Amino acid sequence: MPKAYPDFEEKAEKYLDGELSPEQEEEFLSRVRKEEELSRTLKEMKFAKDAMQVYKYVLPKAAEFNSTRKRILSAIY
Repeated sequence: MPKAYPDFEEKAEKYLDGELSPEQEEEFLSRVRKEEELSRTLKEMKFAKDAMQVYKYVLPKAAEFNSTRKRILSAIY
């Protein structure tokens, strides 16, 4: 991370988790908007967090669906 914002990752995690107060959030976002690298890093962190949500919620259900589908197909054939 840039030396100008040493606690960026910690603040970004808190922002993405919704743990910042509205004032802290506005201060954080205004600071991030000023630097392209920070903005890009925050977008990447958000994408990674969203991907983890997909992994956490969607994939187990997909595996359950495939298991059920296989049971039905094996019962038919």
